[in-house]
Amino acid sequence: MHEFWTYFARRAAWAPARPNRAKLMDSGFGSDTSVEGAPIPLRRNRGFGLLMAGQFASSLGSGIAAIAIPLILLEVTGSAATAGTIAGATSLLSVGVGLLAGVYADRWPRRLTLIVSALVASVSWGVCAVVLSIDGPASIAVATAAGLSTLAMTFFQPAQNGAVRNLVSRDQLPQAIAIDDARDTIAGLIGSPVGGVLITLGSALTVLANSVGYLIAAICITVITAPLGPHRVVTTDAGAESSRSYVRGVLSDALAGLRHIWSTPAIRLTFITACALNLPFLGIQFAIVIGLGSIGTQPYLIALTEVAAGLGGVAGAALVGPLNKRFTLGMQVVLTAALAAVTGLLIACAFPNVWWLLPACFANVLFIPALNGALMGYLFGSGPEEMTGRLGSAAQVAAGIFVPFSPFLAGVLVEVWSGRAALFVFVGVLGLIAVILAASPSIRRLKL
Repeated sequence: MHEFWTYFARRAAWAPARPNRAKLMDSGFGSDTSVEGAPIPLRRNRGFGLLMAGQFASSLGSGIAAIAIPLILLEVTGSAATAGTIAGATSLLSVGVGLLAGVYADRWPRRLTLIVSALVASVSWGVCAVVLSIDGPASIAVATAAGLSTLAMTFFQPAQNGAVRNLVSRDQLPQAIAIDDARDTIAGLIGSPVGGVLITLGSALTVLANSVGYLIAAICITVITAPLGPHRVVTTDAGAESSRSYVRGVLSDALAGLRHIWSTPAIRLTFITACALNLPFLGIQFAIVIGLGSIGTQPYLIALTEVAAGLGGVAGAALVGPLNKRFTLGMQVVLTAALAAVTGLLIACAFPNVWWLLPACFANVLFIPALNGALMGYLFGSGPEEMTGRLGSAAQVAAGIFVPFSPFLAGVLVEVWSGRAALFVFVGVLGLIAVILAASPSIRRLKL
């Protein structure tokens, strides 16, 4: 599934003036350097390469699961509404603990956080595969594994954001985020059709592939020798600090990322916009999968819609530079919302013809990479290294607070009416938001 905040968290097109080496070390950037002190090119940066290799494996598994899990839930429960409810509940976990995860991603050793999180996800899906293979309670197994995996990845993602900042220099950060996004997109492109094929061979095999991906990620992170930070690990002396003051400190840290976002008017308004857009945008994507599945469309054909959206993301990455140079942040918000609404209407009209859906799904995400590049590059670069986890989590919560409602509403609408009706409902909401954004002078004039 492609969400606005997911794109926001992975792409950047921001390149500040080159700081000196002392400042790089103080800010937590560039732990891998050559003998002369210059940053090692990313292609020869062993730590960054291992992190990306592990993440490619886990993203490949996630790509398989993204298309397979909704269909498995639809099959075992026989209800689109139940499948949507379970998917929404797992998303709610991520939003609910997101800020807290960011705090501990900045407090705990990042290497340990990454490894434990990946192992928890791997074991969860591994146990689920065993349950499915012995014809155990499938819906409970999938829902539990999805919840535990989502919870683990909520801690993993902000820790990874901080790890990348420690592995590359400040000047390399935009390129590193672009590589990370390309890795995620390519893995999704491969994972979606593979998931569509694997689900025809058995649900257990499908979720086992997800488990193996997370295990490979844990192994790759284990063998990284470069420091991943944070440079200041926060420990608590129970005798010196009361429980009340500790809780106050955690809450203060949890809100620090949101305060940082709120302190910049342009960032604040853009995230409020993303929060509103995510509800119908994600609803459209989930309605496509559940809607097609409910009428018996072959899984490999459903997977093609995810592939088309992934290709749109790849093509959109090539537009990052031109769009960021030509349009302000505000105009990119307006254009992205307008394109999503128009192509969403095309999706609703083309449904359930998969072949007509493909070009519309491709165009639906085309402008998102550039918008993300302008916003998230600025956000991650504007805060200190020790706040990286909290900034990433705050971005996830701020833009994704309505995300859990998308699959729930999509499932209910598909079950009560139909996939096409659900799509038209979400497109109507998205179109209304796009018109409001286009008519708002405050939005159009947004600049970073």
